[in-house]
Amino acid sequence: MLTLYEEITEDLTPYEIETVLPLVSEAIKKYKGKEAAITATTICKRMNRSGLIEGYIMNTVKVRKIMGAIRLLGLVHNICSGARGYYVGTNAEEIAECIESLEQRVRQQTRVIEALKSQSRIIK
Repeated sequence: MLTLYEEITEDLTPYEIETVLPLVSEAIKKYKGKEAAITATTICKRMNRSGLIEGYIMNTVKVRKIMGAIRLLGLVHNICSGARGYYVGTNAEEIAECIESLEQRVRQQTRVIEALKSQSRIIK
């Protein structure tokens, strides 16, 4: 859970781990290559309409959490993401681009953190 974002970054529930995560893991395997990317919004719409997750509403925050869990657990290898959505990388270039994008975001967040730390010393 992230401080100040507790409600949207809460841990996956047992239902999400046991039911939703396997469904998304299986589904994402069909989206091979950058051209076949599927957006988080489309994943939500399809999952919510599928009838497979009765009584549960998928949202884009949960898609990101579930994709992160799938990546960390290695359930599906080489899940990439970009402006067009999520997909399974099919070549070294796609995977390298995704890694570079993630590293760029981390570097940008680090710069913001350092600026805020510096600015916090000058509280008026």
